[in-house]
Amino acid sequence: MHLRDFYFNCAANYPLETAYVTGSVQRTWSEVRARTDRLTGALQQLGLRKGDVSAILSHNRTEIAEHWLSCLSGGFVRTGVNWRYSKREALHVIRDSDAKVVFIEARCLSLLEQELDELRKEGRKLVGIGSGHGLEHDYEQLIHQDHPASFPALSDSDGALIGSTSGSTGLPKGVLLTQGNVRESLYHQSL
Repeated sequence: MHLRDFYFNCAANYPLETAYVTGSVQRTWSEVRARTDRLTGALQQLGLRKGDVSAILSHNRTEIAEHWLSCLSGGFVRTGVNWRYSKREALHVIRDSDAKVVFIEARCLSLLEQELDELRKEGRKLVGIGSGHGLEHDYEQLIHQDHPASFPALSDSDGALIGSTSGSTGLPKGVLLTQGNVRESLYHQSL
């Protein structure tokens, strides 16, 4: 069993139960599953395949959870870009992980604004979160396009996320955690 199976089971067994509440936003498990399935399909439509990396640069908000669940669903590898990073560190994390899709919250855009064309030339797709981002793809529009998602078979050795070290002796270094790693970590934290 992988993490996406736990989440799929919650949506199947508790569809009308509240999955989360943040501020004025409240979503049931079935709503979360529908949104993340559509996001997974949209990422696949953008060219992401199992094992490809998707990065997110954002403050703490619901889209971070949906992005993570979509990555688990599609077998993508998720990496976070800390909004407190310098431009040099943020670009390093994106390039070192070879993120094919980069989600950027509108209020974090200034960190990478002068590098957006270069990221595009490198073949990276940019998705804006929130109003006023001006990027070619919009998070909510992707979710509302309703692209069908496929859910590839997963093994414990498949990548799930790349965490970054503190970079105390240089730039942050990516650490790949597998599907098995994150499942066992979550399982043992909940005991």
